[in-house]
Amino acid sequence: MAEDDDEREAIARLYRRAAFGLAPGELDDLAALGVDTVIDRLVDGDAHGVPAAPDDPWAGLELPLFDSGGAAVDAVDRWLDLLLGAARPFEEWMAWYWHGHLVSSVAVVVHVPTMVGQIRLLRRAGLGSFADLLRAITVDAAMLRYLDGGESTAAAPNENYSRELLELFALGVGSFTEDDVQAGARALTGWRIVADIANPDPVAAAGRGELVAANHDDTPQRYLGRRGVHDVDTVIDAVVSHEACAPFVASRLARAVLGPEADPGLLRDLGRRFRDADLDLRVLARGVLEAVAEGRTAGLVLGPMPWLLAAQRATGAVLDPEARHWALYDAGHLPFWPPNVGGWPGGANWLTSSTTAQRYTLAGAVAAATAVDHPARRAAAAGDLAALADALGRPAGF
Repeated sequence: MAEDDDEREAIARLYRRAAFGLAPGELDDLAALGVDTVIDRLVDGDAHGVPAAPDDPWAGLELPLFDSGGAAVDAVDRWLDLLLGAARPFEEWMAWYWHGHLVSSVAVVVHVPTMVGQIRLLRRAGLGSFADLLRAITVDAAMLRYLDGGESTAAAPNENYSRELLELFALGVGSFTEDDVQAGARALTGWRIVADIANPDPVAAAGRGELVAANHDDTPQRYLGRRGVHDVDTVIDAVVSHEACAPFVASRLARAVLGPEADPGLLRDLGRRFRDADLDLRVLARGVLEAVAEGRTAGLVLGPMPWLLAAQRATGAVLDPEARHWALYDAGHLPFWPPNVGGWPGGANWLTSSTTAQRYTLAGAVAAATAVDHPARRAAAAGDLAALADALGRPAGF
């Protein structure tokens, strides 16, 4: 393969795995920039003149507090459209990634504006400091509702968030004890959701996390080997300073992009790089994307949602919003609706008979909505698999 072809494939691989695919003609434009510049633009749009995304794609949307039906359809549709046409696709991909890592679900949260508020947070903080992101998500209203932190008091500490913080969000199994879970739960007591119903912003009106000192147990705890832990700040400091944090977070993100069977040595290197950068997510992201560009990837099954958006992006197909919403729901990969606190299962779970059948249905809808003069449609009609692969963002072929 010629060097130019190598660059085209490297860029296409980046966009398949971490940017919701490529629009027609986009690969040629990006290849002219070169893969190094493409990575720079993906990781730090501000520094490289990439137009900013809308601050709030949900602006002007009716978001009644007690409606997880129609309001959820509208809110999810706005987000999907943002992901589909993002000027900074990797930044938006990171928000989507965190939605499946630092999990909340509208099935439990119920309040759609509260879920929208959490997605705003993930978009805003998803490529900054992991410590700052973890601190913010801990007292986010959706998380307080989802894992019962808003009901945890000194008299009755709730351990749900304390456990998932360590097991699923930051350290991994085997890195903590039950005593740590209990100590963390006590240090995190006293938070509740306070509504601001007069606020014209429906997200702000739905409420925010606020500490009620009278309900907080401020007793110093021994936690993850530290003494004196007694509140959110000292809990998060202990968590992000733990030796398991950097490798766990780096490995989770890297495997989501590189594939579940990514090289263990590469994962260790990324963990060290992340640790040495004081858990700067932009540094970690750059390392992961550089590995993708170098071809240090393993097999990766895209979930139905990013797969569908990539298909829409490649073909220009416009789908009925409600039909798309319920098709993704049936496929088990609808934003706002992760199945449990562990997020979406991924991997071979996306190859079951039921999810495969849903993909066929979605593929048929995309094909039907693709213009007859689109390069992909013409290539398919002519039986030209090489041209079809290139039109669908796979220049090296299927």
